[in-house]
This record gives sequence, structure tokens and C-alpha cells, in this order.
Amino acid sequence: MLIIIVIILLILIVLSLAMLLRVKLRCELIYDQGVRVLIQVTIAQIPLTTFDRTWDVPTEDDLDETDQLIHQSNEQLLKIKEKTNLKNRKTKISKYLKKVSLEIESWETTIGTKNAAATGMLTGACWAIKGSVLAMLEQLFHITDQPSMQIHADFEKPILKSMCTCIFSLRLGQAIYTYRQVNKSIKARNV
Repeated sequence: MLIIIVIILLILIVLSLAMLLRVKLRCELIYDQGVRVLIQVTIAQIPLTTFDRTWDVPTEDDLDETDQLIHQSNEQLLKIKEKTNLKNRKTKISKYLKKVSLEIESWETTIGTKNAAATGMLTGACWAIKGSVLAMLEQLFHITDQPSMQIHADFEKPILKSMCTCIFSLRLGQAIYTYRQVNKSIKARNV
């Protein structure tokens, strides 16, 4: 009987320690003649899974079909927005997202046109967009370090290339708790 109690206590201690382990998602988003997304999931520095996918950027011939898809997607989003109250849900979810640490390792962008004046204006607009995105991310997540952001202007050829590498991390126990709370919130709204 004493051995069973000791084994149960050991199992509880191991499970408690496992809940303190960090879950890390390393994400890379690369835009250059296509969109590539690479996500690596690790727990306690043990790699679990990798997602690597590339999508082609539509050409001018595909624009009519793309416009139709965008229109259909917008209609579906409006229907979803009517069914759900996103304002209340946004505050609940943002409370959980604040427990997620975000480390943006680097965010490099190369932008250019053949026209130097247009390239300069686009570079400034790109800085403004990056600053706005970073401010939005700071409101949602706990950002650990100041990110390394660079924008390179290319005055010789039209180019748009961007690469962002970041790591999302949170404790395993917090991930499970957050998942359960968000799932419960969604089920309560759908009833």
C-alpha cells in the first residue's frame, strides 16, 4: 500500500513539473515570389513537430479568380461577424494572450522600384506599417526583447521581399488552461 502511495506521489510530482515546461513555437514567415510559413514546436527544447508550407503568389491571369475568392471570403466573414460578438471575446482572449511571450528575432524587408522617389516613399510607408504591427503585437503579447527590424531599399529593380522570425513561448500548463477557457467561452457563445 505504501508503494502505491509513493508511486502516485511521484507521478503527481512529474506531472506538476511537466506543467512548468515551456512550449515554444518558432515561426518564420518569408514573402519572396511566394509565401513560405515554417513553424517548429518544441517542449523543453525537444522538437515535436514541424510545419513547412509554401504558397505561390497569384499572377495577373489569376487576379479575376482571386477577386472572386476575396469577395466570397468577405461575405463569409460578415456572416461570421454577425453571429459572434467579437468585442466581448476579444477582451477575454487578450487576457490569455498576455501570458504568451513573443520574441521577434528579426524582421527584414527589401522593397524597391525603379523610381527612387517612389522607393523612398514605400520605404517610409513600410516603416510605418512595421511600427503599427509591432504596437499591435505589444498590446496582445508580452514582448521580451526589442526586435531587430531592418528595411533595405533597392533603387534598381521592383522587389518586395520580407522575412520575419519569431518565437512564441508559454508554459505547458498555461497552454492547456488557456485552451480549455477559450474552448469553454466559444461553446457558451454558440449555445
